[in-house]
Amino acid sequence: MMHADNGEAKWLTLPELIQQADLGEPEVRHIVDQFDRFLAYRQFSDSTRYSPNTAEAVVHIASLYRRGWRTEEIMEVLTSVNQEEDGTLPGQDPPETVDLMAPKDQGSYLLLPSLKLVQTLMSNITTLTTKIAAAMAEIINLREENRTLRTLLTRYRNLEN
Repeated sequence: MMHADNGEAKWLTLPELIQQADLGEPEVRHIVDQFDRFLAYRQFSDSTRYSPNTAEAVVHIASLYRRGWRTEEIMEVLTSVNQEEDGTLPGQDPPETVDLMAPKDQGSYLLLPSLKLVQTLMSNITTLTTKIAAAMAEIINLREENRTLRTLLTRYRNLEN
């Protein structure tokens, strides 16, 4: 929930950020410590305040961790997204206060590895389905051949008797 002061969104303290993200304090502190260069914040004399959008960013990062992403992988994606958005070149520092989640662009970018995985899996499924169909046809042919050979064996035995 965003707080309003004279029409402007209120910057959040860490406890407010934790509450808004609805995650545990250690998890939010870890994310804020690890990804501070990607989070929009301001240092005031008595505390650090986070942009109202930071809660959404923290939730997105936490969900990536839950899906098995490592810190380095998340950093790599966020670094490349920030470079695309702010026009910096690799090796340049991004601006101090960059909002992490422009949901439309960065959300799509974060989904690319998942989409590529789905495409690979679909291709594998198609290949396996083709192989299964060929194996089933072979089984049918072998069963027919087995019936034919049994019939021939029965005829041969009857001839011997």
